[in-house]
Amino acid sequence: MAEDNGASQDSSMRPTPNNYFSVEISGLDGEIGFQKVDLPSMQVESHQYRAGNDPAGYDVKMPGKPSFGDLTLSKGQFKNDTTYDDLYKKISSNTFERATITIKQLDEQGSPSRTYTCKMCYPTSWQWGSFDANDSSPTMESITFSVESMELEN
Repeated sequence: MAEDNGASQDSSMRPTPNNYFSVEISGLDGEIGFQKVDLPSMQVESHQYRAGNDPAGYDVKMPGKPSFGDLTLSKGQFKNDTTYDDLYKKISSNTFERATITIKQLDEQGSPSRTYTCKMCYPTSWQWGSFDANDSSPTMESITFSVESMELEN
């Protein structure tokens, strides 16, 4: 009997790797090569209700409206990279229009396995990185966006 080392396992039975993804920001041309994406969390408000004449004496819990945390995108700084120039100018002059940011998690063949569409996003923080004479790692920059809503698609 041949030993099964897992190589023949159906790919739908394995989790999708998190290191193969693409990012598109509306208003900017094409995909941007980010090293890291921190997706927003979703929180749902919880409300409690109890009628004054309820003899059980406990609250009924009900879900409220959802809200979303921030989306953070990080990439290396490159010489002559103008990816963020127009975005920076629009933000600093207060002419930025809210963007749709689409993150596609890709399978081994490069096809989207899940798509996260963050809507009505606007930048809230920009970190240009830091410099350290004792460190030879690449200089990273990060931008954080507030997210109004998010859709998931498999």
